[in-house]
Amino acid sequence: MDQKNKIEKKAWYKYPIVWFVIALPTIAVVASITTLVIASKHAPQVLEHNISYKSDDDKK
Repeated sequence: MDQKNKIEKKAWYKYPIVWFVIALPTIAVVASITTLVIASKHAPQVLEHNISYKSDDDKK
């Protein structure tokens, strides 16, 4: 048998590209959940709707 034609078959988890393909979406999901938690804990206060923005000149 010729050594150049011999293909070594490895388990799927031994290929680095598989872990790269799995890691990218996993990192995106973790980052989005982290962003959601930070945004919900530090939500800005909502302004009241009855605040008048007219100046004193407009009231005359």
